[in-house]
Parts: sequence; structure tokens; C-alpha cells
Amino acid sequence: MTTKAMVQKSFKLDLGEHCKEIIERLTDCSQKLSELCTYGCDSTKLGKKRFYQKLADILMEVTKRTRELVECVKMANRQTLSQDLSSFFNYRSVQ
Repeated sequence: MTTKAMVQKSFKLDLGEHCKEIIERLTDCSQKLSELCTYGCDSTKLGKKRFYQKLADILMEVTKRTRELVECVKMANRQTLSQDLSSFFNYRSVQ
């Protein structure tokens, strides 16, 4: 296996693991949001101010993780495009 192939394989594994972590965090946010909505802002457990603070925290986390996930997808697409172009030009140069 060439060094380039090893780096590409490592990149894919790292990227996949990172995406998995992001998705787990987004799932946690979804659960927190569901719990928060169960109580509602009029609940005796949470005051209105605390409800909106928790809601803002969850939404900020969702925004941050979504951005990370989009960046991971972009990186994966660039890597795939780079490999496709490399394969195409290598194929063309052999002929």
C-alpha cells in the first residue's frame, strides 16, 4: 500500500469517526430539546427565563454541530472529487 493510499484510508476513518461523534451530539441535543418541550416554559419545574436560556443553549449547540457536519461533508466531497480526478488523469495518461 502506498503512502498516499494509507493517508487516504486514515483520512476516511478519521472523518467517519468525527462525523459519528457529531451525529451523537446532535442526537443528544434532540433528546434535550424533547425533554425541554415536555416541560414547556409554563411548567412549575422551569421558569420562563430558565426555559429560554436552556433553549438557547441547545440551539447554539445544534448550530455549531450542524456547521461541523457540513464541513465534514465538504471535506469528504473534496477528497472524493480529488480521487476521482486523479484516477481519471492516471487512466488517461496510461492510454
